[in-house]
Amino acid sequence: MEDAMLAKEYRRDCGIIAVGGGVVTDLAGFIAGTYGRGVPFVNYATTLLAAADASVGGKTAVDTPLATNLIGLFNQPQKVYLDIATWKTLPARQLSSGMAETIKHACLAEKGVFFDFLEENMEGLLALNPALCEHMAEQNCSIKYHVVMKDERESGLREVLNLGHTVGRAIETVSDYRLLHGEAVSIGLVAQLHLACRLGYVTKEQADRVTALLERAGLPVQIPDYIDREALVRKLYTDKKVKNGQLRFVVQKGIGDIVEFEGGSFATPVTEETAREIIMDL
Repeated sequence: MEDAMLAKEYRRDCGIIAVGGGVVTDLAGFIAGTYGRGVPFVNYATTLLAAADASVGGKTAVDTPLATNLIGLFNQPQKVYLDIATWKTLPARQLSSGMAETIKHACLAEKGVFFDFLEENMEGLLALNPALCEHMAEQNCSIKYHVVMKDERESGLREVLNLGHTVGRAIETVSDYRLLHGEAVSIGLVAQLHLACRLGYVTKEQADRVTALLERAGLPVQIPDYIDREALVRKLYTDKKVKNGQLRFVVQKGIGDIVEFEGGSFATPVTEETAREIIMDL
């Protein structure tokens, strides 16, 4: 992309319009942030995953064989447009993948109101009922916007958006990206539920509700047999969220809230032994 821009002799008065899914908006945002030390860009998201997550919030990055999103920067788009009509062109698997980030938002915010909406309307959403999809898109943007506006660069509160991603990102990489991002996050959400139950922040009934909603959305809730679980445990420690060698998890509190730990942290350290036990249970 940069080669093409250089070939056209674009300067700092140019701009980038990203039309596509999360890979496109991430790449465009990354290039926009580095080309000419920064040019403006606009996201026009055409997938549910991009609408729910990637196009909003200013995180841009590219995946590497070592870990996902390891190379990137924070760069806010000038505008974000969500084209709900384009969701009709998506394969069912891609639609389900986007639903994982949506369910994640419902697990961490709105005190369960958004989660109740998803429970009541999942089939209609997957059938792309326009009114239901518009409400879902608005809620996704609202939840993420209110988090990002308080903590743009993930120094604290924005950590909550990593719910399900500690294990999810590692699974995505270890699967050699055979799993879509949302599919990996779905399994990561279930792993996080196991930890939340252990710590007493989520009841078994609440965990079962979240797991059942993920399944209704067409998402996996168990680690595929082709993934080496020991390799997955090792991969957890290559994540950029590891600090001082400690693996850290964001944990939900009930449904629609998140745990704030001592010192104002929104992630808690987890021992390798505990992480291994959770992985082996999935």
